[in-house]
Amino acid sequence: MASDEKDLFLSELYAKYKDELAASYKSYVDYRSEYYDLIYDIIQDTFLAATREYDKLKDHPNIGGWLFKACRFRLNNEIKAYRRKKKRNVFLQEQIGMEMVDNTESIIDDWLSEESVKQCETKIFALLNDTEQRIYYEFFKMKKSIKQIADETHKSESAVKSVIARIRSKLRRHKIFLFFSNLFLL
Repeated sequence: MASDEKDLFLSELYAKYKDELAASYKSYVDYRSEYYDLIYDIIQDTFLAATREYDKLKDHPNIGGWLFKACRFRLNNEIKAYRRKKKRNVFLQEQIGMEMVDNTESIIDDWLSEESVKQCETKIFALLNDTEQRIYYEFFKMKKSIKQIADETHKSESAVKSVIARIRSKLRRHKIFLFFSNLFLL
């Protein structure tokens, strides 16, 4: 019977506050839709916490205040984490020189099927030594990670990164870079 009482209490609590919490925190993030999924996840997490804290909440004098405060605390933490992750991704993109594009693989596949790209790749391979050719193929064509390539070639990750940087440098010097930068490969 206690379980039914708990379920009823939490259901009513959820029905009463979920829309109010969502509206309040959409306003809190200035209605930026990039945070909406985060808000709904936080609301769910807050109600999960409420189920764990049921014994304290059932007699709490301000349950709504508890929910809003718990939700705000979680949301602030998640927004900070989201912004750090976003900032780190921007930094990594700048370091690598890549842009994030939806459907990048399909764009690349379309370009790689064209004869001009194949001719350009022949020129690229003529510029590169054996090690550079292998790493070029593994990294740019096979989409393997630097760690995977390092393991396969028995080189350190920094050595693989250096080879990739040399490849890009050679392609820039020989004006091939401009063609491949459109493919978001370099």
